[in-house]
Amino acid sequence: MTKSRGVISRIYGHSGVFFVVAAVSQAINVLVLPLLANSLSLDEYGLLTNLMAVKNLLIAVTLVGVVNGFGRYVYDAIETPEQLREAAATTLGFWLVWLTPATLLSAAGVWIMLSNLGEADWTLSFLVAAGVLVRQGTLIHIRILKARLDTIRFGVLEVAYVVLFNGAVVFLVVFKDMGVRAYFAADLVVCAVFLAVHCVIMARQAWFQFRWASMAFLKKSWKYGIGYLPLTLSGWVAQLSDRYVIAYFLGLSASGKYAFAYQVAMLITIVIQSIDSAFFPQFNQWMKGYHVGKNKADLGRVEYVIELNICIALGLYLVVCLVGPWMVEWLFPVEYQGDYHLLAIIGLGLVFLAFRRLFIPFLIFHEKALWISAASYLPAVLNLVLNILLVPIFGVDVAAWTTLGSFVAYALTIIALSLRLTPYHLRWSRLCLLLAIAVVFAGLGIRSVSAIANLGMLIGFAAVAAVLILRRSGLSTDEPENPAEATVE
Repeated sequence: MTKSRGVISRIYGHSGVFFVVAAVSQAINVLVLPLLANSLSLDEYGLLTNLMAVKNLLIAVTLVGVVNGFGRYVYDAIETPEQLREAAATTLGFWLVWLTPATLLSAAGVWIMLSNLGEADWTLSFLVAAGVLVRQGTLIHIRILKARLDTIRFGVLEVAYVVLFNGAVVFLVVFKDMGVRAYFAADLVVCAVFLAVHCVIMARQAWFQFRWASMAFLKKSWKYGIGYLPLTLSGWVAQLSDRYVIAYFLGLSASGKYAFAYQVAMLITIVIQSIDSAFFPQFNQWMKGYHVGKNKADLGRVEYVIELNICIALGLYLVVCLVGPWMVEWLFPVEYQGDYHLLAIIGLGLVFLAFRRLFIPFLIFHEKALWISAASYLPAVLNLVLNILLVPIFGVDVAAWTTLGSFVAYALTIIALSLRLTPYHLRWSRLCLLLAIAVVFAGLGIRSVSAIANLGMLIGFAAVAAVLILRRSGLSTDEPENPAEATVE
């Protein structure tokens, strides 16, 4: 039991670095946002959030899924230095060849989106597209650092990037009053600087080689990435298209207000994503132990970590609902305050999105990218259609409810598919009880004017979670080899 706890503690130790990076990024964004609010109108903030939504889409699709494929197979390639060099060189070579046409195509797509909002601007379109493509280059090295659990180097580089980028944004947008265009100019320049830094590090470690090292690896990455693209598109529809629909029908100000509530609630997914980044290498090792070595204890470890992460997601949901409104009132201008029920609705949707992330590794392990994509189609399309039909009639609130519904459907579908691949057993009745308690406490706390009452609900939830979930019998004391320690320098 002690050794198993040690492995799990190591997972959360690595995830702590990922969380610190994400938390620093979020904290800086929170600190910068009031400054931006005094420099950008809600219309301009709405435009900014829509461009950020498009940027997230372009990051995933501009390299035709190759970086997504690299992100999956790099976990296999880290076993030997030559495999890693071959995988990195192939992906870098493809990125270099595709860079110019992808930038031009992306800029045209951004310009079309801006034209539909009455904000056509070729310079802004190019800045957004070029920043995306340069950022893609840095992601190749970032994926290597994550796969090797080189968390300290990853943390230093990412925190430095966030600090420098936000410093440039404050200087150009806040002090120089250069508007939304300056935001993406800062993004492009800072990304270019850090691309050079990443390339220098890769060159020193013999990973920086522009060549078609392995067509077989490229085809494998491409095949996996192409299978993942529909998921990316449907994920964008489910998570970000609502901002565009709101902006189109209700204006950029309404879109900005909705996006702000979404940004506050994003704390939930940021933490779960941080844990998942550290968990996946060990998950891969445990799943190999279960499926290849027939070691049921390895599956028990996976089950326990998933249960812990579900508790964490629900606890974060309560923090967002019970503490979030107080922080908004304290830190942000009046025009950003109010409508806190959006936090509870969107936050619960993001809890289910976090659940989806916890169970998708089962499908990734079995290389079921098309299953993941197919599972996202119906919720995404339903979300988009309902938003188009109902947002013009009922306003912003309906976008929050459709987001919640689509994320619940998505999470349940992924859980059902994962169970077909691996017969794991969670304590479902206890987890459902915790979910019900969290929803009730959130509903009470979002309208509460008593900080003591909210604190009491947080402590109460933590106590119940500790009793129901934190103790699990049957964990083996056999500790598998840590994949991070098995990799070579």
